[in-house]
Amino acid sequence: WWQGATCTGRRARVREVVEGRPFTVVMIVATIWALFGDDIRRAFTHVSFDPAFAALSFAAFVLFAGEILVNIAVTPGYAGSFYFWLDVAATATLVADISWWYCSMLFCESFDDVLSGEDAGRLASDSSGGLGIRQTRASTRAGRVVRF
Repeated sequence: WWQGATCTGRRARVREVVEGRPFTVVMIVATIWALFGDDIRRAFTHVSFDPAFAALSFAAFVLFAGEILVNIAVTPGYAGSFYFWLDVAATATLVADISWWYCSMLFCESFDDVLSGEDAGRLASDSSGGLGIRQTRASTRAGRVVRF
C-alpha cells in the first residue's frame, strides 16, 4: 500500500507527523528518560519501584524502535545511514535499563532476583562484568546525546 501515486502523499503526511512538534516533544521526553531514568531510579527510589521504571524504559524502547521503522519507510536513504546505525545502537542500549528483559537474556536466574537486587549487587561487585557494563552504558549514552 506504500506504492503508486498515493505513496508520495502518504509518505509526506507520515513524515510531517514524524517531523512535527508534538512527535518531536514526545521523542525528546523519551530521550531524556533514556539518558537519566535509570540514574534517577538508582539514586532516589526503592527497589519496589523498579518494575515501573522498567515499564517506562520499555515504552521508550518501543517509541525509538517505532521511529526507526517509520523513518525507514518514509525517509529516503535512512536505512543503512550513519543516523540509522546510531539510532539502532542507542535503542539497543535501552535493553540494559529494562531489568526483566535484560536479566532474562543474560545474567539473572529469576525475576525475583531482579526485584530483590541480588543479581544487580553481584554484577556491580564483579570487577569484570560490572566494569564492562558501566563502560558500555557510558559510551552508548554519549551516542544518545549525539542523537539528541
